[in-house]
Amino acid sequence: MLSYQHAYHAGNPADVLKHALWAEILYALVQKPKPLNIHETHAGRGAYPLETPETQRGAEWQQGLGALKLHTLQGAYAEVLRALNPTGKLQVIPGSPAVAAHLLRATDHLHACELHPTERAKLHSWARGRENIHCHDENGWVQTSALIKAGARDVVLLDPSYELLEEYALTVSTVQKILQKNPAACVVVWVPILATGKGKGQHQQVIDGLKALQVQASYLAQWKWAERFAGFALQGSALVVLNLPFKLEATLPALLESYAAALKLPRSTQTYTLLVARK
Repeated sequence: MLSYQHAYHAGNPADVLKHALWAEILYALVQKPKPLNIHETHAGRGAYPLETPETQRGAEWQQGLGALKLHTLQGAYAEVLRALNPTGKLQVIPGSPAVAAHLLRATDHLHACELHPTERAKLHSWARGRENIHCHDENGWVQTSALIKAGARDVVLLDPSYELLEEYALTVSTVQKILQKNPAACVVVWVPILATGKGKGQHQQVIDGLKALQVQASYLAQWKWAERFAGFALQGSALVVLNLPFKLEATLPALLESYAAALKLPRSTQTYTLLVARK
């Protein structure tokens, strides 16, 4: 099923949490000299100019990035936003590949998978001329697992659309395959918290399934905004990180709380916790 286009949702509150966390993880990982392989199973377009018709149609960015003051933000994500929007006015919304592209070094490589014909054409256009960004017109579930190698420094972002109910279970099984090939890989999984439909409550199944893998330093960051954004079908966002980089569990809460506060999300609707302790 290839109907999902992230441009309709780019920059919404779920993107803020996902990309703020993604940026901090990448920033931590590139501090070590060994080259890093960054993998994205569902890359989208790379970046989303604000005037894109799809982005304007839903205008979900107005409840997310549009509500933030770029000059006051902190952390690696803030640096990405300011680099792409040097005037201080939001004009370009970075997708996760754009976040990675800003932080990776010449020795690092980004492998971005995308199957949707429109999305992958725009992804190729965005990545053109960047030698260490590799666009794969392949099934991200399969291609990403195939690229993982034992002993490499791998970090993976899995953020499918979950349009199909089976994608919830497929997410957990794909993480298992990745970790079987490289137990030290840092794996970041996004899962939506839905108020209605077949996906309602499925986020907890994914969280529980990932926790059951008992990977050291498994971490949960979660926002719920049912009262703040009552009109959204998406009522929250959860991220599970396996093999979280060292010390981030101590620094992430304050940073993510600052973004949530700017979106007027109560502290009681936020969760930051280790699901499995660090060894």
